[in-house]
Amino acid sequence: MTVAPAPASVTTTTSSQSVAAAPIPFRKSAATSGPEIFGVLATTLLVLAGFAAFAVFARRRGWLDRWVGRAPLAADNPRKLAVIETLFVSRKTTIYRIRNGEREFLLAESTSPLQLTPASADVEVRS
Repeated sequence: MTVAPAPASVTTTTSSQSVAAAPIPFRKSAATSGPEIFGVLATTLLVLAGFAAFAVFARRRGWLDRWVGRAPLAADNPRKLAVIETLFVSRKTTIYRIRNGEREFLLAESTSPLQLTPASADVEVRS
């Protein structure tokens, strides 16, 4: 990078006085050197690697799920809905057996209106 040389001195006249202004000092070297940039980059990478290692450690210990606010697992909530069986009756009709805690339901999905029936031994499913 080449810089134009500064004028040696500038003379200003103020009501019969002559004052010489100092020249503007220009930088003769680069703002940062190669080893300095490498040191900053290496420090940044080490800090990021430290954060990543801590995140992996926290995830294995189960801390990360609590900090992030993740949804509870299915094992923590026994009343979670679960599809027990799926029966494809036709191309457009499917029957699902769904469990919600201790209760089971049959859900028929089709182009016709949706039907939901409690599943028990005395209920007969017609196709």
